[in-house]
Amino acid sequence: MRESRIHRAGQSGRPHGAPDISFIDAPVGGGGPAAAQGRLLVMAGGDADVVDRADRCYTYADSVVHLGALGCGQITKVLNNLLFTANLGTAASALSLAKSLDVSPAVAAK
Repeated sequence: MRESRIHRAGQSGRPHGAPDISFIDAPVGGGGPAAAQGRLLVMAGGDADVVDRADRCYTYADSVVHLGALGCGQITKVLNNLLFTANLGTAASALSLAKSLDVSPAVAAK
């Protein structure tokens, strides 16, 4: 199996030759409506002290979860997207089954 960019992101929180610079990975979840309301979830990976120092940057979020080492935020975001997509597929299958059993999908979806 090839190494992914996610795995490479977890290798170093300090760029080579730049000892005074740190970074984290901090993807967000919640969608457009949550973004408009400043209620996104930040899934942060990296050194805990660096995540804490970046706290003032999260003005668009109401929740920041430190998930572990650098790369863990990205991994969690991918897993979150997988669950969301799987749930969409399951819902579509359930509504299709409802229709085949003479139940209105529109009514069943309520």
